[in-house]
Amino acid sequence: MTAIGYCWYFHLPVVSTPTETRDHAVGSLELILSMHSNAQRKVLIAATASFLELCEQHSPRSLDLLRESTEAGLSEIALTYAYDTDPFEISHQRARDLIDKDAHVKSRLFDMAPRWFVPANFGWIPGTERHCQAVGADALLLDSRHFDEATSLRSWHWSGGDGEVQVKRTSTSMGSWETSRVGRVDFSNTSQMTVAWRDWSATQALTFGNTGAIHNADPDLAVDSAWTALEGEQRQIIIADDGDRVRGQSRRGYARLLDLAGEPFDWSPIPSPEMVAPLTGLPAYLPPGTSSFLHDSTDARSYWKLLREVDGGALSQGQRSEYLALHDVFYAFWPDVSRRRYYIEALLDLIESQRTLSEGDLV
Repeated sequence: MTAIGYCWYFHLPVVSTPTETRDHAVGSLELILSMHSNAQRKVLIAATASFLELCEQHSPRSLDLLRESTEAGLSEIALTYAYDTDPFEISHQRARDLIDKDAHVKSRLFDMAPRWFVPANFGWIPGTERHCQAVGADALLLDSRHFDEATSLRSWHWSGGDGEVQVKRTSTSMGSWETSRVGRVDFSNTSQMTVAWRDWSATQALTFGNTGAIHNADPDLAVDSAWTALEGEQRQIIIADDGDRVRGQSRRGYARLLDLAGEPFDWSPIPSPEMVAPLTGLPAYLPPGTSSFLHDSTDARSYWKLLREVDGGALSQGQRSEYLALHDVFYAFWPDVSRRRYYIEALLDLIESQRTLSEGDLV
């Protein structure tokens, strides 16, 4: 019988209002915790430190409920970046700082060290495993399409006309048989991590956006049909998505999905006895389509350029904390939202303070 695991990602940027925080925390996080309590199904909660600290200020009851759910064994808290960052646009050290901050906040709020790491937007940069292991995480939840990247053979071809180099990928994977088992990645002779794979096809069919089955006007029929099409010889299916997918109308569909799952997935980061051959390292990965709005637009490129410029100068302790909070995709992702101006102004203020300090040193 197929087991199903659930992971929900929660983030809000520092510019969020108290009303937005409570709406996100009560309307989605508390709802998910309540539904999993009723169904007695364990859930992995990947909430950023940014979101949790906003809850601490504006929705403390939500943290209490998450703490109670964790103590009852119905929730597992995952490590992630402290802010919803783009790891391809920040330095190796800043990535380490963001993971350290996330681990510190979760230790302070919940007196625990997360074992699972869920990267923002499922983006992966080689070396991230070192940051995770430094704070005690020994398991990764990554995207199933990342597995295809990691196991594809590549060959290069030159076109006869203009000599353009083209890359051809040939998959060597056995499909869902491999990604539906908890496995292992060997990063070196002394560094290994457990890995599980978010089933992208299942997530897209069941929960994604506003078109997944749980959002359908007749969710019972839609969820039943989608699940029947997905279930088969797969050992496990892991659904991982943004937490605000579950609210309002989708509540009924999600309740139906929780009822359908046969075997629970307990989120114990232990490789499967039927584990496939361990992967040797992981290539860099960003889900298809993500690059266009995260760092290809002119606005996004200008923002990341300013962020890197600040990285090269001196910062006080208070400025470092402010600077970390600016490692967020909010500016690049929301081009029509006026509050994103905060990010540009904050970066320009930091650059100006660094320039003033440098001039003072020269006098």
